[in-house]
Amino acid sequence: MTHWTATTPGVNPRRAIEQIVEYKNDPGNGYTRTILCFVQLFVVTNRDSTYYFANNNARHFAFNADERFLPIYEHAAPDNSKIRGVDRFADSFLAKCTLAQMISRYMVLVASEQKLLLMRPYQIYAVKNIVECIENNLGNGYMRFKAHGVAPKSAADFAFLLHGLHYLKDDGVMAIILPHGVLFRGGVEERIRTKLLKDGHIDTVIGLPAILFYSTGIPVCILVLKKCKKPDDVLFINAAGPENFDKGKRQNQMSEKHIARIIETYQKRPKQIERYARRVEMKEIEANDFNLNISRYVSTAEEETEIDLAATHSELVEIEKAIRNATDKHNEFLKELGLSLLPSPEPHSSRE
Repeated sequence: MTHWTATTPGVNPRRAIEQIVEYKNDPGNGYTRTILCFVQLFVVTNRDSTYYFANNNARHFAFNADERFLPIYEHAAPDNSKIRGVDRFADSFLAKCTLAQMISRYMVLVASEQKLLLMRPYQIYAVKNIVECIENNLGNGYMRFKAHGVAPKSAADFAFLLHGLHYLKDDGVMAIILPHGVLFRGGVEERIRTKLLKDGHIDTVIGLPAILFYSTGIPVCILVLKKCKKPDDVLFINAAGPENFDKGKRQNQMSEKHIARIIETYQKRPKQIERYARRVEMKEIEANDFNLNISRYVSTAEEETEIDLAATHSELVEIEKAIRNATDKHNEFLKELGLSLLPSPEPHSSRE
């Protein structure tokens, strides 16, 4: 079910979006007893600008501290040109087939967060093209997956990666944001990952902090790929440590300083930076069964300070002596005042 809201031409649709959120999250308006609770998709327009977004539970249906509400999308044509006007939007987006597919195929429930997510327009067109190429075995379209294998339907992350790699120039550099699962999942994805590593395409793996994006709270990574990579190693940058981002109340952020550090490390490609980066030879990666889990190679955990047990024991002995002396002195005052004495601490045997 889709709900439309039209505002006065020239008025920013943002206020209408705010009103939808306020109305739904107000416990006193009986929202759960109206037909609106069955809405899956909201569309807001002022005729010149049109936006759409998924319905969600109260936890994911609110404005954050910066008064931004995401994810809200504008529709786009296959060439990625935006479709803003309501007439063009209605012709393209509200076509029976398009709207049905938007809700049934391109709206995903993230079970762990109980959150509805919509694919962005370019993602939808990419998925359509990939599926068409695979199902119809359209020559060059299928060739992009033939060398490394077809990603499983349950996790199409590598399909996006291989699609981009196929069109990458020989001297080009590609960066793609993916969930950490692509670094270590087994089965078909393990075979694809192994082939990419053996062919020398994976250049750098960058780990980012959690709660960095509005559409998901999970930590993600950036894979940097090249078709003709020279060094026989992979650079790992673990930028997920607490010193590498600014922690926010609802959203973490990376400042220009944090981003500059990643860029500088990538460009200089150092052998090792303690708790941050490391250049790993392919022999070590192969010994780890081509598992690229970042923490295997660069841990952000701080080493625990080694405790000198002998020194600690001596310190405790001195503290115990001081307690006994203080108690004896205090009892002298109590005795003079005719008051009950404090019990003396039991002496403990110790080897000094």
